[in-house]
Amino acid sequence: MRPAAAGAILAWAAAIAVALAAEAPPSPEEAARLREGAREVALSYAKTLPDFECTEVVRREMARAHGPRRLLDVLTIRLTYFGQRDHHELLQVNGQRADRQYTSLGGAIGEGEFGATLATIFKPEAGAEFDWRGWTTIQGRRAAVFGYQVDAAKARYAMLYQADGTGTLSAQVGFRGEVTIDRESFGVLRLTYEMRDVPRDFPIHSSSTRVEYGFAEIGGKRYLLPRRAETEMHTETTGTWNGAEFRGYRKFETDSKVTFGEEK
Repeated sequence: MRPAAAGAILAWAAAIAVALAAEAPPSPEEAARLREGAREVALSYAKTLPDFECTEVVRREMARAHGPRRLLDVLTIRLTYFGQRDHHELLQVNGQRADRQYTSLGGAIGEGEFGATLATIFKPEAGAEFDWRGWTTIQGRRAAVFGYQVDAAKARYAMLYQADGTGTLSAQVGFRGEVTIDRESFGVLRLTYEMRDVPRDFPIHSSSTRVEYGFAEIGGKRYLLPRRAETEMHTETTGTWNGAEFRGYRKFETDSKVTFGEEK
């Protein structure tokens, strides 16, 4: 074998060894450090965010029984965050000025992307059980993926359903999914959760959500905030799909104006 060929093979083998080492599961101590770091960040997440606002655009689709999906509506929402809570103001429905409140919308609407669900998963009393799933790279950042599950009795998490004419229904449920943790900052870059232990008489039989986070600048500082969220829900007779995008993060001002451009 020629020296050049042997050198190439050795270099290839070394690269493979490095790749395999990088994909090796973390030690129990490293896994615990990642989980506890993510817990600390998640539980303080709401307190670290500034007062801000953004435009949330939600595309809602539905299907009857096993029929084809069809567009239900497109909602434009002014989302403001202050007092460590998010507030929704419905501005447009299908491009037309809205004449009703966000809370009056029937069907499925989303909440909890700004820390509430993360805190529910990581609070010690929830007793979440974690298992290692693997490494991944998101937005150029190395991240650890853990599966988790939380029982309904400990979660104290309410799933809400707003039905026309009947008000808001709620049910205490458990959930499971995956949490993807930035290896350096311990911030959550991706979160999935699927409801479990749903009461049989609740209108929603199944619900799953995926939230992706990214860095956005507010007041000259960078914060990890939701970029998009997708939710799928099913009742006995219908299925719904919500796709939300969060655009134009900016500092919250009481007299600020809302624009409807494509700013991301």
